[in-house]
Amino acid sequence: LKLGADLILGGQDICYKNGPMFSPDHYERFIKPSLLAIAEMCHQYDVPYLRHNDGNITAIEKPFLLESGIDGWHAIEPCAGMDICYFKDKYGDKITLAGNIDCGGALESGTPAEIRHEVREKIKHCAPGGGYIIASSNSIHSAIPGRNYQIMRDAIEEFGHYPIDL
Repeated sequence: LKLGADLILGGQDICYKNGPMFSPDHYERFIKPSLLAIAEMCHQYDVPYLRHNDGNITAIEKPFLLESGIDGWHAIEPCAGMDICYFKDKYGDKITLAGNIDCGGALESGTPAEIRHEVREKIKHCAPGGGYIIASSNSIHSAIPGRNYQIMRDAIEEFGHYPIDL
């Protein structure tokens, strides 16, 4: 932060595909205070804190997204039942959402048409009004063919210009 970072992307996963790794009470007691401390330090330098977390956050949705001080959430895994359109509709004016292009589905084994469709639909629903960073639902891992990554990038370039009119 002192050297001039533009953004901090931090975190380890705190959820499995079916829910948090611990009870909501333990989230409140042990995890949320540390997230608040990290976010507050970032904010002292006017730097946003984007938090990575895979899995299903439903049981801790509101405290994680609205009470932990984070500015954004990355991953938003479709295979964990996380529907970015739901989160955009409910929280999109309060937090930045990043990800949700399925790195275990379309990016790994989808056709070019499927990849383009997924990118277009995510941009169409999540980009208007801002607050969306298009990215994979986790990472660009070794099982994703280079051509599929390039198809995603080309689709972002084609569909991802403001004003969004899809």
